[in-house]
Amino acid sequence: MSVKSEPLNFFAASASSETSAGVSAIADTLEEKIATNEIRGSKKRRTLRMVFIRNADFLRQ
Repeated sequence: MSVKSEPLNFFAASASSETSAGVSAIADTLEEKIATNEIRGSKKRRTLRMVFIRNADFLRQ
């Protein structure tokens, strides 16, 4: 599931000058969390693929 960051950029651009620093910091934090989750997801998919291949090799014997 892919999450787009356009709404975050919209809110950061439309915020007042007093809160824009806070809003951009929140946007940066959310983007980092999204990137971390994408990395975790790719590692889990790789692990599941290896397990599937091992099981298939075992069943062929």
